[in-house]
Amino acid sequence: MTAEMQGIMAVIARIIDLRGTEKRISPSWVATEVMLHFDPKKTTEPNIYIMGHLQARQLARMHLRGRFEGDSNEPADQHELFPELQKRYPAAVSTRDDGEPEYVLLEEMADADYDFNIARLRKEANAKLRHADALEAHKYRRKAAA
Repeated sequence: MTAEMQGIMAVIARIIDLRGTEKRISPSWVATEVMLHFDPKKTTEPNIYIMGHLQARQLARMHLRGRFEGDSNEPADQHELFPELQKRYPAAVSTRDDGEPEYVLLEEMADADYDFNIARLRKEANAKLRHADALEAHKYRRKAAA
């Protein structure tokens, strides 16, 4: 990762940290704050602004997913009282008109959010088990063919 990209990701992380007590975090509003950080007077040409905002939103999505779903090399942000749980999970239904995913605080989750995440985690776990079984079968078939 370039130094410039590290700087951008640091700004994204700082914005998310500053909003840590918000019930929901949307990558879109993180991107808007990133754009304001880099262009506070809004002097960027509109098409360049839109492209920058889309990229910032994608980077914010990537950071949130890695931070609250454990999809990165970084460990997921864990809950203090229940270390096996994250502080935030994806919301079952976005409150945004554009359907942008949101990450909701564990303490603010509705039953639908719990059910959505339980099903999502079980589906991911089952997919990994099937993958492990297939890899193991391939290993034994390869040895038998040798």
